[in-house]
Amino acid sequence: MRKHLGHGRMKSFAGAKADMASSAAQWYLRVPEGNVYGPVNKMTLDQWVREGRADQECEVGHSPQGPWEPIVNYYPFLQAAPAPAPKAVPVPPQVPPDSPSFSQPPALPQAASVAVRPMPGKLQAVRIMAIIGGGLGLFYGALYLVSSVFSIGLTLPCAAYQIVMGSVALVQGIQAPQRPPRTAAIMQIVAIICLDVVNFILGLIEIQFINDPDLKAYYATRGISY
Repeated sequence: MRKHLGHGRMKSFAGAKADMASSAAQWYLRVPEGNVYGPVNKMTLDQWVREGRADQECEVGHSPQGPWEPIVNYYPFLQAAPAPAPKAVPVPPQVPPDSPSFSQPPALPQAASVAVRPMPGKLQAVRIMAIIGGGLGLFYGALYLVSSVFSIGLTLPCAAYQIVMGSVALVQGIQAPQRPPRTAAIMQIVAIICLDVVNFILGLIEIQFINDPDLKAYYATRGISY
């Protein structure tokens, strides 16, 4: 007797599911905020799901008063979809559950775009001066290297320093939009020990520009403070 009753319940449950899935049935959609949308047919409900107007937290039913079932029972793929990023959006008009009206649920919010701060003019100047100084440093380093042959190696220290300084200035000048070329500017100033007056002047100007409040604010938006 119990077996017959259990079998009858399973058939009743399966019949209810088949009735809910019928395309001729009227559907209502309830969003997590409590708003109810409908009645619509199954085709329209499928369209709402495709357009992203319903997610895994919504519920569906055949009456504005319920009973409600999780929408993932009929659209299992929604359960694997990531939840959308939170965003302040206008609240749609409230529809009381006892008096539903036909309307479309709002589209799910999209991620907000982040405004990019433009590169300041002084940063562009610092970048150019660092690249020029780096090129001059490599050139002077090559000259000192050649002259060391005739000076019994006395100019080798300056040759090595200018080559290292020139390389650092070139790399940091190219990367200036991402991080301030402070090391390059200091090395350009120290290049005065090798009689490199041009890099000495360029380095002083770069340090002054790098400490400008506008450049500090620009780097602060990239998580760099100094």
